[in-house]
Amino acid sequence: MSSARFYGVLRWYQLNILPYYVRNENRTDGSIITFVDIAQRTNDIKKQEKLMAEHTLLLETIAHDLKNQILGISLSLQPLTKRSRL
Repeated sequence: MSSARFYGVLRWYQLNILPYYVRNENRTDGSIITFVDIAQRTNDIKKQEKLMAEHTLLLETIAHDLKNQILGISLSLQPLTKRSRL
């Protein structure tokens, strides 16, 4: 991948280089170079990475909050379980 700046806008391109093969002579006669605009793809990947980071943070926050609640409940139940054993 390479990038280029046109009129102040950064664009991403995929560079493909293939040999130009002449079948009936069984030889190569140059190369074919193509540039594929992948700017939209790179923007989509960045958006997905941002969403994944936000979702990870949300899940970690929920897990932390649940662990605290469960810990509080288990600490509250400990005296009750000790009394029932007596």
